[in-house]
Amino acid sequence: MADDTTFGTGDASASPWGTRLSRTISAVILLVVVIAAAIWLLMPKSATVPDVTGSTLEVARTTIENAGYKVGVVSKVETDKMAAGLVTAQTPAGRSSAAKGAVVDLVLAEAPTGVASAAGTPGGGSVPKGSIAVPNVLGKTQNEAGKSISSNGLLVTFSFTQSGSPVGSVVSQFPAPGAIVPAGTVVDVVLSSGLPSGSASAIAGGITVPSVLGLSQSAATSKLAAAGWGASVTFAPATAAPQGVVFYQSPGGETLVSSRRTVTIWVSRGTPTYYPDPYASPPLNK
Repeated sequence: MADDTTFGTGDASASPWGTRLSRTISAVILLVVVIAAAIWLLMPKSATVPDVTGSTLEVARTTIENAGYKVGVVSKVETDKMAAGLVTAQTPAGRSSAAKGAVVDLVLAEAPTGVASAAGTPGGGSVPKGSIAVPNVLGKTQNEAGKSISSNGLLVTFSFTQSGSPVGSVVSQFPAPGAIVPAGTVVDVVLSSGLPSGSASAIAGGITVPSVLGLSQSAATSKLAAAGWGASVTFAPATAAPQGVVFYQSPGGETLVSSRRTVTIWVSRGTPTYYPDPYASPPLNK
């Protein structure tokens, strides 16, 4: 008589061993997911490092800290390619990606020996008799700027412009810091009036004007174009910057505006003897 009994492997998952194995695999997968999520949450978030080349140390420090980074080593290098007192290099580079909280090292331009510095003091050379080196008042308060300029035998006028810089702080000046001018020259100083109160869009979505001070004409226009800005170029004699280098801009670098527009830059024609008409200065920020 034939045996109709059949043999099969059966359902392993229905056995206690299969159930324990399935549960173990699920637990391991869940643990891996939890660990990966925790690592992702704890990792420093990357962001774009602000480009502060061409800015004063005060403006660069404020910009870097406001972006969630820290200023590290600040060194100096002699160069005639950038106005003295301005940032000529940074590490990490501007517009590169780095974790929030990272340290940004800065290199400040220093006037070569024998050249007037942008800080308003001779860099080893001498200021012609009857002439004065314009002091650097960028970032200072109105009172500090007024005292610094008047104590050097110069006159001063003040105006205001909307800016993300602290209210009452200097955002631009003309003639540029370090320019050699006759005693009694008028220094036009522009102060920050802050951003419009209650303007959430201006505060949250304000656009920072790139700083191109100290850059060559081609580098300045390229930097503006890369950031979506137009450029209008005006040439003028200047002592504080070598020929072909930007020594003034409007709107001022690192100020906040509601929309991108054309930035007017003043490019040095080279060293003049004097500013013959101290009132014939570039227009103030609008």
